[in-house]
Amino acid sequence: MSDPRRLLDALFERPDRTEWTDAEAAEKLADALCAVLDLHPIGNPGVAAVAWCGGCGNVDTAPDWPCPTVQAITAALEAK
Repeated sequence: MSDPRRLLDALFERPDRTEWTDAEAAEKLADALCAVLDLHPIGNPGVAAVAWCGGCGNVDTAPDWPCPTVQAITAALEAK
């Protein structure tokens, strides 16, 4: 398996970006983000007093949702 950070670095450092078109790159990045978000769902929404991240552990060990991973993705998407 390739190192995803290296793939991202290569995408943004390649001056001509001949490997992917901008549309292909955008689609691949969106797919990658969705895959990560799918791994960090809200655990038992509405059951517990506090929502927890179903991907970071269980109800006893996981951080509150949104977890740091979801927060980082959200912050990057909301940045202007």
